Amino acid sequence: MQDEQLREVLKKWEAPQPSAALDRRVFDACKPVKGISWKLWGAVAAGVALMVAANFLSPRRPAVRGEPRQLETRLTGTGFRPMPEGAVTIVKAGAKP
Repeated sequence: MQDEQLREVLKKWEAPQPSAALDRRVFDACKPVKGISWKLWGAVAAGVALMVAANFLSPRRPAVRGEPRQLETRLTGTGFRPMPEGAVTIVKAGAKP
């Protein structure tokens, strides 16, 4: 019952218009920033430098040119069904079968 009464009051209520003094205070509080401080630029530069260093020092980086990439494959026997009259041949990369 109280919700219905509150809705009726809110339908009839009209918000007062803001005064010019309020407008002036809001505009004065929202002055544009003149410039970004050197401390902020230093923090951004340090963050970028750390990200670049972490990228180069990461153990998961790709192999250097000329070095083969190491690939590890793990298999489980779950659901294994042998091929009928088939054989599997494992060939090293670059070798002819």
